Amino acid sequence: VMTNIFRDQSRDLRRYLGFYHGHFCTPSWEGKALRSLIWIREQDGYVVGHTYEVAITPDGSIRQRTRYSGLMSWRGNRIYLIENAFSDDGFISETILFPAHRQQVQYLRGMTIGVATRPRLSPYSSPTIWKRISETVSAREAISACGAIPLSSSKLDPIITKFLASSQEKGDTFATIHGL
Repeated sequence: VMTNIFRDQSRDLRRYLGFYHGHFCTPSWEGKALRSLIWIREQDGYVVGHTYEVAITPDGSIRQRTRYSGLMSWRGNRIYLIENAFSDDGFISETILFPAHRQQVQYLRGMTIGVATRPRLSPYSSPTIWKRISETVSAREAISACGAIPLSSSKLDPIITKFLASSQEKGDTFATIHGL
């Protein structure tokens, strides 16, 4: 059973507890960064992650809302988050974050692996960047900032735009497994 790799992670992950906006590109929202809300907290000897994604097309024809819950582990100077979606399909996603320095918690960069919901269910991977949310930001404000945001939008922090645009220029914005 794999639960032992997630047990007693609080000491190593305590500095990362809190709220973040996660940003990544997905085939479901091409040309946009999907901004999600992520809450990292301690619970019963584990560090757990809760993610909320919401995205709506400008005409309102597509409304995507997904909630995930999972466990975190610190291994080899990397943060691993394995999550399960609360949906009929029960998607599993994995995010691996590479903190630049153990003291740096403002931005966390890494890779996320998941399943795109549109145009069909397809596994994909994408670079991701998380930005810590200030404690002065209300939950309502943090949730309302989520969604599919054009990569050219001024709503994106310049560091996030640069990271995602650089990944796109290198051709590693996302990869899908075709034919599935």
